[in-house]
Amino acid sequence: DYGSDESSRKGIMALASESTRLQNTLVQRLNEGDALLAEQRPQEALEVLLEAHSIAESIYAAQPSGQVPALTLLGSAHLGCGQLKAAEKCLTQAHWAVMKCEYPSSSQQHLLHRQLGQLYFLKGMAAEALTHMAEDVYHASIADGTTSLQVGLGYFTMGSLFHESEASKGAVYFHQAAKTWFDYLQSVLETDDYGQLDQCTGIRGSRMLDHLLTVLVEQSSAPFPPETAQAVMAAAMLAWLRHEKDAALSYLDTASEVLQQTREGADRDKMEQ
Repeated sequence: DYGSDESSRKGIMALASESTRLQNTLVQRLNEGDALLAEQRPQEALEVLLEAHSIAESIYAAQPSGQVPALTLLGSAHLGCGQLKAAEKCLTQAHWAVMKCEYPSSSQQHLLHRQLGQLYFLKGMAAEALTHMAEDVYHASIADGTTSLQVGLGYFTMGSLFHESEASKGAVYFHQAAKTWFDYLQSVLETDDYGQLDQCTGIRGSRMLDHLLTVLVEQSSAPFPPETAQAVMAAAMLAWLRHEKDAALSYLDTASEVLQQTREGADRDKMEQ
């Protein structure tokens, strides 16, 4: 009858409204947690992401792959807090859910493999770490293209793995990371299309480039390879795009010095030949 149909309709609408509310809350908590992780505030992120994971479990109880983003970020928060066992539990659960999924998302997979790489790196398992880091770059390339910012961040994590034991191999990956960011940021300045450069990626990129400058400039000696100048220029462009003008100008001064020393080194090489 009409009353029964109307009651059913209202019930369905209420369930749909609650589902939408939970979905919106989940997205909000994941974004908040990711922002806190980007700012290196893992303890605060942990609280937010525990709530996100609880919501994801309630929404995706019958669809484990839907819990992967929450599990990945929660694992990252545990890593940041030094809680390796808790991190491994989250990340292996996410990995299992991905492996059971028929059509897993490459964007989710690359982020998961990045965290698994970090986990095994911290556990001193270099071979396993490298495997996951390579998977990170592979899936980031599929998701966003071979010249994407996420691919650059992936190369950076691989360079970090090799830096202590095989400095020359680490430098190759560092240079690739710098080149990827240099090319992308140059296109942003030319087209004013920020594309992949969201706030969290910008924060992570700024921290990555600062580390690259420490390794490639401060801890190295002239003459520098051309890729070193690209790293400094990338740092300058990113600072400019983030409205950090004083930092951008300082990086430009450093870039000028690096380029001058690179040219002088190339000239000496020619004279010695």
